[in-house]
Amino acid sequence: MTLPLLSNRIFRILLIVSSAACSAFAQTERTDDSLVPDFQADVTPIFTKYCAGCHNQDEVNGEFIITSWESIQAGGENGPVIVAGNSEQSRLIQLMTGQEEPIMPPEDEPAPTDNDIAVVKAWIDAGAKRPAEISLPQQNNQTASTTPLNTPALAASLAAKPITAVAYSSLGKFAAVARYQTVELVSADSLAEIRRWDNHPGKVQAVAFANQDSKLFAASGVTGLQGEVRIWDLASGKLAKTLTGHRDVVYTMALSPDETMLATGSYDRNILLWDVRTGRVVRELSGHNGAIYDLAFSPDGQVLVSASADATVKVWSVATGERLDTLSQPLKEQYSVDISPDGQRIIAAGEDNRIRQWQLVSTNQPKINPLLIARFGHEGAIQRVRYSADGRRIVSLASDRTLKVWNAETLTQLHAYERQPEDAQSLALTPDGNFALVGRMNGSLERFDLRFEVPPISPSDATGAEANASSPEADVVNESAEISDFTEQEPNNNAKLANSVELPVIISGVIAKETDGQAMAEDWFRFNASAGQAIMVEVNAARDGSPLDSHIEIRTSHGLPIPQIKLQAVRDSYFTFRGKDSSTVGDFRLHNWEEMQLNQYLYANGEVVKLFHYPRGPDSGFNVYPNFGSRFGFFGTTPIAHALNEPCYIVQPLSPAETVIPNGLPVFTLHYENDDDSRRQWGADSRLQFVAPTDGEYTVRIKDARDFAGDDFRYKLTLRTARPDFQVRFTSPSIEVSQGAGRKFEVQLDRMDGFDQRVRLEVTNVPDGISVTSPIVIEAGHLRAWGVVWVDENCELDSENAKSITVNATAVINGRHVSKELGPLGELKLNNESPKLSVELVAEVPNDAATQTLSIRPGTTVTANVRIQRLDASGPISFGKEDAVVNSAHGVFVDNTGLNGVLIPPDQTERTIFITAEPWVQPAERWVFVESEGYGNAVSQPIRLQILPCE
Repeated sequence: MTLPLLSNRIFRILLIVSSAACSAFAQTERTDDSLVPDFQADVTPIFTKYCAGCHNQDEVNGEFIITSWESIQAGGENGPVIVAGNSEQSRLIQLMTGQEEPIMPPEDEPAPTDNDIAVVKAWIDAGAKRPAEISLPQQNNQTASTTPLNTPALAASLAAKPITAVAYSSLGKFAAVARYQTVELVSADSLAEIRRWDNHPGKVQAVAFANQDSKLFAASGVTGLQGEVRIWDLASGKLAKTLTGHRDVVYTMALSPDETMLATGSYDRNILLWDVRTGRVVRELSGHNGAIYDLAFSPDGQVLVSASADATVKVWSVATGERLDTLSQPLKEQYSVDISPDGQRIIAAGEDNRIRQWQLVSTNQPKINPLLIARFGHEGAIQRVRYSADGRRIVSLASDRTLKVWNAETLTQLHAYERQPEDAQSLALTPDGNFALVGRMNGSLERFDLRFEVPPISPSDATGAEANASSPEADVVNESAEISDFTEQEPNNNAKLANSVELPVIISGVIAKETDGQAMAEDWFRFNASAGQAIMVEVNAARDGSPLDSHIEIRTSHGLPIPQIKLQAVRDSYFTFRGKDSSTVGDFRLHNWEEMQLNQYLYANGEVVKLFHYPRGPDSGFNVYPNFGSRFGFFGTTPIAHALNEPCYIVQPLSPAETVIPNGLPVFTLHYENDDDSRRQWGADSRLQFVAPTDGEYTVRIKDARDFAGDDFRYKLTLRTARPDFQVRFTSPSIEVSQGAGRKFEVQLDRMDGFDQRVRLEVTNVPDGISVTSPIVIEAGHLRAWGVVWVDENCELDSENAKSITVNATAVINGRHVSKELGPLGELKLNNESPKLSVELVAEVPNDAATQTLSIRPGTTVTANVRIQRLDASGPISFGKEDAVVNSAHGVFVDNTGLNGVLIPPDQTERTIFITAEPWVQPAERWVFVESEGYGNAVSQPIRLQILPCE
């Protein structure tokens, strides 16, 4: 049999143990301390290997912890486990040898060898001596392990020690610089050393000043042993107090604004709140499942926030220790957290490269703190984020050696400094916010000037408004000339040979095969345009039966592409669950969708769509514009199919000339080109609006998207000045309605030549006994709105009288008010069937007005009730999902639909709904209602939805 190799020390111990029963001389020799098993060197490795997995501070099976000498002495739920000097009577040995039940370790776990058990027995028989004491200060009855650690003796490095933490004093005179075992007090201006304190246990992880800069706190500890905070008196340089209580290294600490309380966070996953005056623990906060990397108090000291390795940020009540919220949006470890000087916002960052900002609302009771912004900030893990003293800036430091400054309101990047010469993880801002101090891992220290002007917030920078960016505003040039016809003249297959034409013109041509077999089959035409002139480029081919699948481009006179817009990615994602075809508007399932907002642009493999509505939960996805029919492409892009796991990006539009500040994500430049009509009206035919950047000559190129050609690949290409306009139509020519009931009707808007503003419809000449929703507003960028025709119970509907109802549409086009008479609403018919259901939408907050008003402010949620009277309806009644409140303003939606939507079960007559308004929604009024699915599609009387200004 092959025996395992044993160390010389263990071999000698076992030799003495085996001979102890035979020789009095051996018994005497056992008393030699050099041969008694040492708890740390000989016994602890055995317990760690076989026992500590189930008997530690976090998993206390049998109420027994085996990780320290003290806990072993304390025993377990059945009392002491060892009898010093008598291993045979020790329950620990009886369990290990199977003399007692249950045998330990369990039979399905690795068991200690006979040699291992012999070593433990020898230690107990020798008195189960405690390990040698170590010189770590104990304070205020805080018990920490006295177990020493075996560490190798290493020669000291002569290089400067890495800087692990920095801090500025509250008066701005000093800075503290932390290194391994050392804290230096330096001048805030010159960074010259004033005083230093050595011999801290391990790496000093955090430093802080207090008491008008008279005290300095330094957090450190020994890995796997304990953590501590030393408090130094700056005037005398003497140690004032030591706080111990954590079971592992203290990674972070924060002083309350009044400096009466200290919060410490450790690798042991706990947060301790200390009374600074007495040095005693006031409260322990448990709940994180990973190390605590950063802490911050709110300005009033009522709230504490913590960033952890468990990829969460938690919000705590300082007074009670209650956890008020868990911010779970981060994807990886969070290394840094801060609260704005006004106490309104939380910011955090970490391993997932993103900076997130939440609105802090859970200040005195548990509430959900809404995520405001999430921004991809650095290519590496973000080590620190800090608010400036005035709250206008945020400074971030990352492992990719970048230091950046951000607009605190919008999280748009203001400045990026040159890359650091070495990795850095320490950052502090001066009290006046003028400088940032960075400590690097090569031991160097540097100040950075933050005194540059913060530009004013532009509408496109505001939260959610980046989504509302549109193509450059175009000038409309009146065209008095009649449109002319032109037939292409070959050769014209490149920019030099382009046929010259004058606008407006309809060009007839053929994408024929080239005779030389070399050049691509394409046609070029040359035209003149003025700066800002909007020109429509339209192809008619497939609609006339041509096999041509057209593709058009606007280029310079020399044939170079012309940038239309730049799209900077601000968030990265990918398609989950399944891919997408080229038409569907719904169920866009995207990774990390919680950080996306309505109206933002999504770029995927050359296609740009716009987010219309949030997913309803984990088993659904985004809807994109226009929210019905086939989806639109934006900026001339053509919708295409997308694969599962295909990358995509939330992008922010920028003008072609605008400077892009790199953020680690790609920038996409879109040129003036189009394959299939982005509005999905013309099939495979192309349509594009071109806005001339300067006065000059331009070229248009047309070809087949597949590079096919033939004598029958005919086309008509129209070049003309854009004439923005609109047309409104009713989707149903007649409306049937019962007495004492109503019926929904829909109006749709056709937008032409880039017109994208709102349209308002007024209904007039309504006969007595009939009411019609008025006004009806079709919002900017939208295509539909709804209203209700209601007939009183005693009204005798006269179809001739109903024809008198007229609708007038008004809009502003390029500064001009345009009004259009739409004629009659449509034919009204009386439905003789009695209503099966009576429906009512009721605002939960009562009001005295004759017409109910449902009021809501941006960024808030209110409740309303859907009530029914079952006249001839016994089953479940459904009212739809997120659009259950019909004709609501965009960004105001029903927020608690789940997968079943707004549903009233068979035995109920009422359902409370929650209505949420996005933070960017503007003040407005709408007439809203609900409609049942089935049972005659019963509708409620419209009530006023009033969107109030932000408070």
